[in-house]
Amino acid sequence: DAGRRRTIDREIDALPSAPKKLRVHFSETSTMATFEKSSDEENQRKWSSSTDRKRFRHDQIADVLRMRAVFESTPYDKIPHNELCRCVGIESLMSTKLLERTLEHRANHLNVI
Repeated sequence: DAGRRRTIDREIDALPSAPKKLRVHFSETSTMATFEKSSDEENQRKWSSSTDRKRFRHDQIADVLRMRAVFESTPYDKIPHNELCRCVGIESLMSTKLLERTLEHRANHLNVI
């Protein structure tokens, strides 16, 4: 619904913008920790496989599409709390405008570093 989308866009526009220029301060001293190299077998147990990553990506896309449909068809005050919790981690993918805003914040953050 176009009216609903305009409302969401206005709410996104009302979000505070990230500061454009930040300062980074570094400590005069630092501590370094070293670790022994893990075996390939241990790494396979610790890290996600390409199959795991593909499944995660597929599940994430399905979640985004499902939640977008919920938001487009249900008044906000009627969306159950547990449904809103499913948006955690995919918030920036829920709208194109919010994704653009997230990418802008990420770029600003990287420029500071």
